[in-house]
Amino acid sequence: MTGKYPDDWPAIAEAAKAAVGNRCERCKHPAERPWKLPAGKQRGWRPELCDGLCNHPADGKQRVLTVHHLDGHKPNCAAWNLAVLCQVCHLSIQGRVTMRQLFMLDHTSWMLPHVEGMLREAALAVA
Repeated sequence: MTGKYPDDWPAIAEAAKAAVGNRCERCKHPAERPWKLPAGKQRGWRPELCDGLCNHPADGKQRVLTVHHLDGHKPNCAAWNLAVLCQVCHLSIQGRVTMRQLFMLDHTSWMLPHVEGMLREAALAVA
């Protein structure tokens, strides 16, 4: 990751999360806020948060919602560049995805809007 987060990063991140319904774009797990657990509630996986939209394995991993800069450049807060991911998906994607590379396979449904946005922005920059 390069650069510094913008001063209004917390507001940008919250808006990005709200725009996708406060769920991981990849596995659809709803937002967890472990620092705001009810008294007596243990940290860790909370299976009661999973619903019919979740498509991740029941692996016992806690899934706190994060916002990932797909191009690795923190100041770039274009909508296409901000992927709302649980930390499990974030760590999986961060080391494997390079936005400005050729892709051999079709994009998954959650990634396609990000790639299309990047290509649209690149086309406008050339025009």
